Amino acid sequence: MHAGYILREKSIDEKLSKSLEQPQLSEPKKLSKNIFPLAMTLSQPLDSQGTVNLAAFKSSPQRKLFEQLMNSLEIPMNYDPAFDQARLDQLAEQHLDGSNITGRVLFFSESEDNQLDYATWQFEDKDQTALKGSDFKLHLMELLNTLLVYRAQHNQPNTSQGVVNVDGDQLSIEWLPKSDAEALRTG
Repeated sequence: MHAGYILREKSIDEKLSKSLEQPQLSEPKKLSKNIFPLAMTLSQPLDSQGTVNLAAFKSSPQRKLFEQLMNSLEIPMNYDPAFDQARLDQLAEQHLDGSNITGRVLFFSESEDNQLDYATWQFEDKDQTALKGSDFKLHLMELLNTLLVYRAQHNQPNTSQGVVNVDGDQLSIEWLPKSDAEALRTG
């Protein structure tokens, strides 16, 4: 597995180009230097776990590379409060365009790495049936896992539980105290 970045030659100066070349990075063997003169890559063999390693973003080659790039560009890795909604909007556009589904998904994490542990889907039967035929559930669960980890990495309040509201082709998220999320789940 390779993670890497490609920079446009006109967008950076020579000093920045040199700062992005780190000892653990190497020029990719398969990319032509004529086409991608500023391509750098970090490779890591994947054992029998395969893509499971990719889910552990904290220790992944992608994160190491991303942090190196952000540090070299002197861009702080701050929390983006619009990140959650932007990703939900993308998911809604992909799966719920023209939908009239209404309901909510309560989600919880109880693990140290703040990954998604369980979710409760609260929808009418007809809406549950409509959702079964799509990849929406799978993609929302993957996104919730990403959002939980992202929020915890940036020490945001109520990092481990919340609710995604579905209203037709619109999604919204609320991060709740555990007692509020549990009350919605049991109530």
